[in-house]
Amino acid sequence: MKHEEKTGIIFAVFSYIVWGILPMYWKWLNHISAEEILANRIFWSFVFMLFLLLITKKWGVFIQILMTLKENRKILIALVLASILITVNWFIYIWAVNTNHIVETSLGYYINPLVSILLGVFILKEKLNRVQIISFCIAALGVLILTVSYGKFPWISFSLAISFGLYGLVKKVIKVDSSIGLTLETMTIAPL
Repeated sequence: MKHEEKTGIIFAVFSYIVWGILPMYWKWLNHISAEEILANRIFWSFVFMLFLLLITKKWGVFIQILMTLKENRKILIALVLASILITVNWFIYIWAVNTNHIVETSLGYYINPLVSILLGVFILKEKLNRVQIISFCIAALGVLILTVSYGKFPWISFSLAISFGLYGLVKKVIKVDSSIGLTLETMTIAPL
């Protein structure tokens, strides 16, 4: 296995561990409103990303992209839309965890890959091979069973899955480094 692949796997595992611990962190903050937590998450993410761009020497590229946003309305609109979608997703997630809807938030992240696949097939006109179609159907059946056994329509789950799926779709239009993209998104929403 190549060094890059090993590093990628380590980062992925670390990310999933952090993602699994994150609900406990939000629960510790449940005495604070979801709006205030979200505002802090956006502001401090923006500050952190500016610092990260400086130490990774991507500041020049960031400034260049900022300058091209004036000329490229399509990317500017996509950036604003991506910023809104990720903000909505973050807010729903924080609010849901703090109001004891953990099962629905978890279900949302099982539904999300299915939404992303559907968007890829119907919007981006991507083709699935036979194995991918079978995998999709098995995953969809599992999600359907979980959804029905939940006993009521999991609107939080679908809101999380759709907002994040659409965010991923919009991000395909903004072809920038992920750290620069997150900096632009948090910069766009921070004033609000």
